Amino acid sequence: MRRLRNTFLSNRFFILLASFTAGMMLSFGIPVLLPIVCIGLGVLAFAATAEFIILNTPSIALSASRKSTKLLSLGSNNKMQLTLFNHSPIPLYLKLIDEQPEQLQNRDFLIRLMIKSKEKQT
Repeated sequence: MRRLRNTFLSNRFFILLASFTAGMMLSFGIPVLLPIVCIGLGVLAFAATAEFIILNTPSIALSASRKSTKLLSLGSNNKMQLTLFNHSPIPLYLKLIDEQPEQLQNRDFLIRLMIKSKEKQT
């Protein structure tokens, strides 16, 4: 259950799911659409399940550490260093969200990056 709680589904997944739902509704009037929508829904379910299984194998591992000063200043920029190491045999495309203290008022901290296999990035 813990693995399922840490799963992040992108907007693309929900858009595809909504389009298949609309396709199912349209298939009442246009019966030719029903097999196409069912095949598409099956492919989506298979792809989502396969990706979930691949990403939750023990060989896929990522370690991270954050270094910062002991005290953070509210009035100036604070330097924080994030270090990521990809232990897995495949490259990982990441969306890194670092939740900093709300007093720093930096709520849009988002980094998109790709880490190759056995690579370390800072």
